[in-house]
Amino acid sequence: MPPATRAVPLRGASRGLILAVPLLAATSLVLGGCSTGSAPDGSASTTASASHSPSSSSSATRPSSARGTTLAAEDLRFLITCSHVDNAPDISRYSLEEVWASTNYVRIKECTVAYQGSRPYEPQGDETAVVDTALHGQATGDAALDAVLEAMRLCTRISDETGPEGFAAASRDMLRAAAAFCPDAPQGKIIQAWASGERFGDGSHAVGPEIAAGDYAAVNPAESCRWAVASGAGAQVASGGAAEASTVTLNRGSSFSSDNCGIWRKM
Repeated sequence: MPPATRAVPLRGASRGLILAVPLLAATSLVLGGCSTGSAPDGSASTTASASHSPSSSSSATRPSSARGTTLAAEDLRFLITCSHVDNAPDISRYSLEEVWASTNYVRIKECTVAYQGSRPYEPQGDETAVVDTALHGQATGDAALDAVLEAMRLCTRISDETGPEGFAAASRDMLRAAAAFCPDAPQGKIIQAWASGERFGDGSHAVGPEIAAGDYAAVNPAESCRWAVASGAGAQVASGGAAEASTVTLNRGSSFSSDNCGIWRKM
């Protein structure tokens, strides 16, 4: 508050000018008291915070609980960035659930997963099961982290199942780890089929150890598709092309090979 002023009877303009001085000083003090605090350099101080937009931009959406409260830092340990087949803007999310719920999920081409937590890395929750399944628990630190990152990537969305980074390129142990890690993923049943050997791509496969026995059909074979079944002794017992790829019976102990047939699924 400004110091009290003693009223002195004055006349005319002189009175108005003198009375205006304390009034202006008081106004200045009031306005100064209502303003935000200033940083040492005189600028207004603010609390820095990252802005995470939920739109389909490259910025990441900060997840929240069902009650709308902000999640703890341990829930922001992984950052998932995905590109799209139609050149839509990349998206970055902090959880698999957010990736699955994204508007353009079915048009996701590929995703990468980055770890941004504390070091050294220590598996938490279901991540421990991933390490145990994929690496038989024989890894820690960066090796364990790499297994978790790969399992999470397989759980995002794989647009080319038999491509260089698709399910066909993953080991059976890694597929089992991913299937257990994200059973509720949109591609959860497909991951499980690859993990159990009931879905596979071109190449040579031993029925029993590598793929499951049963009746199979090619999902979308090319016209140049060629396949063959051989007995355990190596004798060819069946063969065909795209026209005959709708039903192929594979018995345990035999071997199966195909070329340009794409993906085979158990019927």
